[in-house]
Amino acid sequence: MITAKTDELQAILDRGRWDQAAAILERLDPAVAADAFFALPYEQQKILFRELPAEFAAKLAPAFPYFHAFALLHTLPPTRMAAVVEKMNPQERLNFLEQLPEESWRQIVHELYGEAGVPAQAPEAPGLAPPVEPIIEARQIEKKFKRPDGGEIEVIAPTSLIVEPGVIVALLGPSGSGKSTLLRMLAGLAEPSAGEVLWHGKPMNGAKPNVAIVFQSFALFPWLSVLENVEVPLLARAMHREERHRRALKTLRAVGLRGFEAAYPKELSGGMRQRVGFARALAV
Repeated sequence: MITAKTDELQAILDRGRWDQAAAILERLDPAVAADAFFALPYEQQKILFRELPAEFAAKLAPAFPYFHAFALLHTLPPTRMAAVVEKMNPQERLNFLEQLPEESWRQIVHELYGEAGVPAQAPEAPGLAPPVEPIIEARQIEKKFKRPDGGEIEVIAPTSLIVEPGVIVALLGPSGSGKSTLLRMLAGLAEPSAGEVLWHGKPMNGAKPNVAIVFQSFALFPWLSVLENVEVPLLARAMHREERHRRALKTLRAVGLRGFEAAYPKELSGGMRQRVGFARALAV
């Protein structure tokens, strides 16, 4: 069906009927329309995307890999780009922005909201962004382990840090310096020996943070396809097959693995296997 729709669109575009092609896409299910659109040559995609109503473009954009959606949005005039992003489903808009590399994220936030990172009319004091509640705040946390002889060894010295929305935080240090231990405490997977961790301003103890850890060595099942590997955690959550399949496909598109759904881990490069592991965590 996708091939037929793409061929139909291509024939119409070859006659220069951009408005007619846009009307055909609007009558399709957004997922089907996105696949048919994505199969067109990129130069035609850019022109056709500008012909789409903002409401429909807002439904299509999140179905593309984030870097492709970013490029298409920047074919639009600034005011129209802002209108399309504003009309996106809030969760899909958040997912799109969070996937962007920091430089691209800063660029589009500046283009949409100005220097302050908020709509120009929102702040009462121009140029000052409103306070942002941290996602995670660590207050003088430390970690010690007991030795067999009864003594203690300090792995993490008292440490304070804040993880804010839209900010990428990296921990650097040699092997055995305690990076993984610190991450586990920040994620609520390990208790600090002293200090406290707050999640959205509340003590981590008893909270249920939506945290996923992507390990350096990805535990992919070699006997499962890429799509099936991404569906594993969704299956563990007893998600219905149709929804599980839809979410896994969408996530694979988002990380640039469209067309590799039926491949097996051994058929992928190391970098692509990493993306499968990332997609598995992202799908949850």
